[in-house]
Amino acid sequence: MIFFGEARARRENLEFDDADYWLRGERPDAWWIFGESGQGDHWLLHTDSQVYFFDHEQGQRSAARFAFVVESLPQWLEIANVLESSDRSSDRIVRDALERISPGLADRYPFALA
Repeated sequence: MIFFGEARARRENLEFDDADYWLRGERPDAWWIFGESGQGDHWLLHTDSQVYFFDHEQGQRSAARFAFVVESLPQWLEIANVLESSDRSSDRIVRDALERISPGLADRYPFALA
């Protein structure tokens, strides 16, 4: 989970505005890219403060292809903290920690936890 600084976020979002990246040119204004996975996938913040994930292997972007992850950016930061320390924890401990952040999160998280 890579959190962008201001300059990187601005660059990513300028590219994000290009209609060629959007299915049927449908680019909605409600999204802001704030991070990436390191594999070309993006973390997005919706104007309602919810955090979504976009897997670049889905092809062109579409709001329908964004997967809801958590209710807020602070929760996303909690996930990053849990996962950063997960190399010292068991899969069960990580799953339990994610469930405390948001019920169902362990199943919504877009990557394998082990």
